[in-house]
Amino acid sequence: MRRNLGLTLVEMMIAMALGLFVLGSVLGVFVASSSSVSHTGQYNQLQESARLALRLMKEEIAQAGFWGELTGDSLNLGSVQVLAAVGNDCIGDGDNNGSLPGQRGHFRFLWAYRQTASPKMTCAQEALEGSHVVQIKRAMGPAQDIAGLDSNRYYLLANASRGVLFAGDTLPVPTLTQGRYWEFQHRVFYVERRDDGVPVLKWRQLYVNGGMVEEELVEGVETLQLRLGVDSTGDGAVDSYILPDLLSHEQWEGALTLVSVSLFLVVRGVEADPLAQQTLALTLPDGTLSFDDGIPRRLFSATVMLRNPVLSLRGQL
Repeated sequence: MRRNLGLTLVEMMIAMALGLFVLGSVLGVFVASSSSVSHTGQYNQLQESARLALRLMKEEIAQAGFWGELTGDSLNLGSVQVLAAVGNDCIGDGDNNGSLPGQRGHFRFLWAYRQTASPKMTCAQEALEGSHVVQIKRAMGPAQDIAGLDSNRYYLLANASRGVLFAGDTLPVPTLTQGRYWEFQHRVFYVERRDDGVPVLKWRQLYVNGGMVEEELVEGVETLQLRLGVDSTGDGAVDSYILPDLLSHEQWEGALTLVSVSLFLVVRGVEADPLAQQTLALTLPDGTLSFDDGIPRRLFSATVMLRNPVLSLRGQL
């Protein structure tokens, strides 16, 4: 009679133990690999978010105070006729700190401050405290043909001696001898926390319909700060870096030569990461920020040279 072959109970237990060991090892490798992929993905996203945010801000700041043919002059009611008004405007501290030039004071085409419990700008009430709010006003190129004007935008028509600021729906469209049409834009950058708790970089930009309209730009930007590079000797080089809040109203309104702006961004991931540094301290111009929530963060910085560096009283009424 033929004997049946099979595994004994001991052999089955040994096989099961070996199988569980192998399965545990495989699962351990899978979990570690998955965590590593998630970790790498979050940091890649940080890099991409920072790259986009810095590119947007650098482009705006570099062109601050560009007025087409009037570049180098301060926009004021002596040289520029204003044929428009702005509803839901974004008004900041100072005598002449709205979207369009006013009756008195230096027209601030570049201005920034540190957000506190008492915001200094009407349109950035929800900006995160400790972060900076930055506004930029400029003409945007290329020059427009009269037939291509957008009724929902504002425009600066300028020649070498004078200009006209008007809304794109103005009829008849203003004209100037040897004048060119440039889109006129006022943008305010700030950081705000969404309802889901994730911080985002936003701006408000100028439209005819709606005034200063809020738009979300980049997710994960948690802090925005900057320093102003000041030339105090007239040689075109930076002699010192100053925080915006250290400048008095008189300095903002008076002769001040800004050569560059240094930007600092803290960008974070969307969730905690066990592989990230659990406690973190980042040193920014306005102080050190500490974190202990395990969410990955990095500090990014860039310096922008100003195309039109002089803030002065030239041409002020």
